[in-house]
Amino acid sequence: MNNEQIQNQLMKAQGYAVEIEMILRNIFKCDRFGFGGQVNSDAIRKHPYLSMTQGLAFLYATEENKRKQIDKFVDEFSFYSDMSLDELLSFDTNEKVVGSTTIGLTKNNGLEEVEYIISAFKKVVE
Repeated sequence: MNNEQIQNQLMKAQGYAVEIEMILRNIFKCDRFGFGGQVNSDAIRKHPYLSMTQGLAFLYATEENKRKQIDKFVDEFSFYSDMSLDELLSFDTNEKVVGSTTIGLTKNNGLEEVEYIISAFKKVVE
């Protein structure tokens, strides 16, 4: 990757983190840095799955009719619990070797995967 591609990827990661932040701000009815500082794009960018499940945990407790959807989201996307947005977006294809392990995505590349995860998150929250 050249510098322009890296810069573009960093901007995409931050943009997706801000998108998730806005959803969480709506869930928690808070401003940036609400929920003990967790609702901010910097933290979300590093741990998007954790951030989304924090919001879903609140909904799980307050909206019993969403529990099956939330359980499905958690089951489907827990694989990504240790991945940052930057890591996910670094997938040019649906597979990447990290160390001695081949990691496979369900979509064609990291960009499609991130968009799919966020879309699924939005559907649960609606």
